[in-house]
Amino acid sequence: MTIKTFWIIFLKIAGIIFLVRGIAMTLDFALNTFMIYGEVGADGFYGMIMFVVTLFLYIFIPLLMLFKTSWVVETLHLERGFAENKIELNAKRSSIISVAVIIIGGYLVIESLPQLFIQIFGYINTTSIYRAEFESIWILFHAIKLILGYLIMTNSKSIVLFIEKQKPYNNEVE
Repeated sequence: MTIKTFWIIFLKIAGIIFLVRGIAMTLDFALNTFMIYGEVGADGFYGMIMFVVTLFLYIFIPLLMLFKTSWVVETLHLERGFAENKIELNAKRSSIISVAVIIIGGYLVIESLPQLFIQIFGYINTTSIYRAEFESIWILFHAIKLILGYLIMTNSKSIVLFIEKQKPYNNEVE
């Protein structure tokens, strides 16, 4: 495997992590922003600007890392400074990315399942007078995150094929 291939694999894995975490953070940020800056006016406008900028960054950066990986490696000069041009690793790039996708999906499931149970039990134990709407939103948020993690784990092959379809040398060992 060449140094460039190593950086491509690393950036694609980091891009997947960034995208998954970014989706969760953007939903969380949107809920909090609209709760704080919900009114129309100057504060609402600033909240909307902050949300749009955050959404742009959490979509643009992972897309660069996933689909323009060679450009990122060349632009940041990540290949420089290595004594050798090859790393001895006999595995397909798609296999490594597939394992990383499964681990990321599993991490989402492990992270969201306890939070979902905490929110559900908190909602059940709260009397109906004190139940706030945001508690049910958090239940929905963690349920979506759990489902997303499960879907990422079970559809890892499709995700890797989608990411790798940008390259003509999908199954090459480098």
